[in-house]
Amino acid sequence: MIPLRIWWLSLAAAATFSFVSLPPGSAQTPPVAATPNDPFGKEVSLVEKNIVYVAGSGMWDSAFSTIVAAFKTVYGAMAK
Repeated sequence: MIPLRIWWLSLAAAATFSFVSLPPGSAQTPPVAATPNDPFGKEVSLVEKNIVYVAGSGMWDSAFSTIVAAFKTVYGAMAK
């Protein structure tokens, strides 16, 4: 009895989903030209800056000490 019920439920679900249609996607509109007062339309150039980073890994149990050691390594490299 249960396999027959599962079969009917799956058939009903498939029929329901096959008849449901999603609305068609709207076409993308071209971007609107920025007005002179619009601060978001202005081009911005950023100055180059050097970065210092350390790649590594650690275990969850020793995460804090691993991060502190990595900061010490970075600060030591910056001091040179």
